[in-house]
Amino acid sequence: MGYLDPEYLQSNTLTEKSDVYSFGVVLVELLTSRRALSLDKPEGEQSLANVFVCAVEVGLLKHILDEEVVEDGHFQTVEQVTDLAKRCLSVKGRERPTMMEVARELERLQILPKHSGGGKPDSSPKETDYLLASPSNAYVVDMRGEGESEGHGGSITTDIEHDQSMQNRAQVLRPYDAGR
Repeated sequence: MGYLDPEYLQSNTLTEKSDVYSFGVVLVELLTSRRALSLDKPEGEQSLANVFVCAVEVGLLKHILDEEVVEDGHFQTVEQVTDLAKRCLSVKGRERPTMMEVARELERLQILPKHSGGGKPDSSPKETDYLLASPSNAYVVDMRGEGESEGHGGSITTDIEHDQSMQNRAQVLRPYDAGR
């Protein structure tokens, strides 16, 4: 199973909630420092997602978490991320949060310790909404060296659609191996 949504295995249909499930597996990998799938373990213990959910349900969370995560001193935050991961791993897709909800929750968890320590958050909820909801309006700059013709470097275009948040930023792309 690994990262695959259990509903996909039954219906052969991927949904936005399938991505949420996969992201939940990634969260669990970060919390436990274990791989999503361990074929060298007994059948009931091969799927990290299943092992994690069972451990949470029977109150053995600390036994499955990476020691460094537990010793970091922010166990309340770890518990909240654990709860989020468990919701992402719900067998039923309709019970999982949306990716927007996941992003907001993670942003809230990231900001809370910074505010209590006097720091300033890196991004606002409005910025997170923009980054998650809209396609990139990146400016592309042609970085071919002198003497490289357009035919050999691939076609590079520049998007001139201006956007307030992108006015002072540029995304630089270099053709790889002369664009071949």
